[in-house]
Amino acid sequence: MFRSICFSVYITGSGVGASFEFFIFRLLSGITGTEVNPMGIFPSEGLDNIAAIHKAKNRLKQAKNWNKIISENRELLFSFCQVQEKEEKKRSINLPAFSRDINALNVKENLKKDAEDKKRFRIAILKADLDKMGAMFKSIQKYEEYKNISQILNEEISLEGLHRAALSCAPEGKTGWLFPLYIAGDDIFFAVAIEDLIYGINVCREIMKKVNDRIEKSGNTTKLFISVGVEITFNKQPVRYYMEMVEAQLKNAKSQKVPEALNEFFTMKISIGNLTFFDINYEWMKEQKKLIKCIRRGQRGCQCENCRKRSEINQQLQNTPIWNFFLSDVRLLNYIRSENSGCSELLGKPNFFYTLLEDIKDIDVPCDHVKYMNHVLYHLMPNHFEDSDQRVRKLELLLNSNLIRQLYRKDRDGTRIDLCIDTKQRFESYLRLMLFFCDARFQISVKEGWEMYEKRYGENKKEIYRYLFSQPREYLYGKCLIEINKKLTNVFVEKVSIKKPYKEGYQRLVLETSMFFRLREVNSIPLEKAAEMIELRNPSTQEEQREIEVLNEKRKKEGKLSNRLYFDKENFLEFAEKTKAWTSDFVDSLMLFYQYNEMVMKFKKTEW
Repeated sequence: MFRSICFSVYITGSGVGASFEFFIFRLLSGITGTEVNPMGIFPSEGLDNIAAIHKAKNRLKQAKNWNKIISENRELLFSFCQVQEKEEKKRSINLPAFSRDINALNVKENLKKDAEDKKRFRIAILKADLDKMGAMFKSIQKYEEYKNISQILNEEISLEGLHRAALSCAPEGKTGWLFPLYIAGDDIFFAVAIEDLIYGINVCREIMKKVNDRIEKSGNTTKLFISVGVEITFNKQPVRYYMEMVEAQLKNAKSQKVPEALNEFFTMKISIGNLTFFDINYEWMKEQKKLIKCIRRGQRGCQCENCRKRSEINQQLQNTPIWNFFLSDVRLLNYIRSENSGCSELLGKPNFFYTLLEDIKDIDVPCDHVKYMNHVLYHLMPNHFEDSDQRVRKLELLLNSNLIRQLYRKDRDGTRIDLCIDTKQRFESYLRLMLFFCDARFQISVKEGWEMYEKRYGENKKEIYRYLFSQPREYLYGKCLIEINKKLTNVFVEKVSIKKPYKEGYQRLVLETSMFFRLREVNSIPLEKAAEMIELRNPSTQEEQREIEVLNEKRKKEGKLSNRLYFDKENFLEFAEKTKAWTSDFVDSLMLFYQYNEMVMKFKKTEW
């Protein structure tokens, strides 16, 4: 029944498929007229066509006018259209990409399941809305241009326009894969089987491309965008339920402002799982970036207009979830999980993601940045860093660096970890969506194999070093140790540097990971006992102190950084007792710092 209503209302020309502005134009022209006649509803008051349309729009916002129009057209608005069965069958033949009803979206694989499973299956609901359309119409001064653009929108944001896009984006050889729920004005609302979600998103992109291409050819330079909300649910639910569910995601997408630096390359916003991705024309962006040359020929620290523009683009590529990058990360994960990678039993297991999410969502963790970072870095610390199998090692580093990047923000001072609400929400949503989209049903795979990822590793190893090792080490030292208690931290580790050539590093006590695991039991191990355990590898004698000083001085003369630290037992006992900073979290941060510091040094030796 709903399908019949949807099809017949549109085809009989009630204006459901038109943009709001074109709907106004239709009202002003009369239901069957051909000329604009503002007097058809409101007095023209001597206004020209454009002014009359704007005046009518303002008046239509008044409740009394809406009530009057609805009352006068109630027969047209609230009557079912009579559709002959033969005509309906004919339309079905002419619209092969559309499913006859929402339950027909079930794919052949699901038909092999039990009878109950056949009836109930997951679907994706998509609702899209055009952005900047109102502003575009307000800027139009000529009636013919207004009319032409309204006609373009009426033709493309329509049932036929949706079907053309569905045919263009259909999975290979597939028909009846999309079910239209509603399309009118600047709203597009439809459902697809869950495995066709990516194709459904592509449909929205295709519609937007067609609209913008035709508007540009008409002589208008305005570029419209589209926001898309996506929700996953089951079939056999009321349409209003689908609408309410997906509306929250659409509002989330529309609320996100497009960064000015990406505006030129931007296509659409996609909100799924409460995370809004920005879809951009990445290949074109790369070409445009190549053309932005430094005015001062690459001078270090240059702040010329072109360098600032490039910097702003790079900044927003980091700070904004990019749909293209997300799909690339999913392809990497799917390659790792495939038999072709040779490491499907070692990396990318669902348990890796579930355990990380479970730990960082623990009741005490989200509001404590030290606990949060300790959990993140513990899970993302590479397990195969020293593996002889370079393929496993490099793929793990690529995957983990892609994940931790979601916690970074870039500004004029550089790129650094920022545990604000937005980045944590982005990180957690990213993990969930990576798990969701790596399902084989989505068919997000890459044709190229190991050679491509080996090349990518070579191109990105500096970023891997920075995001996965260097910056986490700095965060642990600065935020998780020094900010908690500087004096206690300096008992175990101190930052040192030399000027010529400039080098920066850390001198520290000698402590193994096994020792940290024992020390973290702070409630059961007294401070005196902890000090004795540390002394086993770091004698607190004057002789040991002099020996360390000699070794450090020798390294300085050789142009090397001091790396040994004398254990001041008295200071440890005093600071730990007075400040109460000697906690399991502090010990965890200290242990992770030691581990990440070691990996920083090893990475430098092996990769440079």
